[in-house]
Amino acid sequence: MDLLEAIQSLDPANDEHWTGQGLPRIDVLAKLAELPFLKRAEVEAESMGLRRPLVQAVVALGSLLTPR
Repeated sequence: MDLLEAIQSLDPANDEHWTGQGLPRIDVLAKLAELPFLKRAEVEAESMGLRRPLVQAVVALGSLLTPR
């Protein structure tokens, strides 16, 4: 899996995937993408500033828009 796929696979409900500041955890992404020397700057560039609250909002919005 590449870095973008790893970022997309993060679960907004999983505390293990995010820092206390809502940033994707580098160690989790490094393991998923098999990039042992991954740097925060690389994640920021690829994720365009993705934060956990934004992902949570998108998931919530998607569930509101899904027909029941």
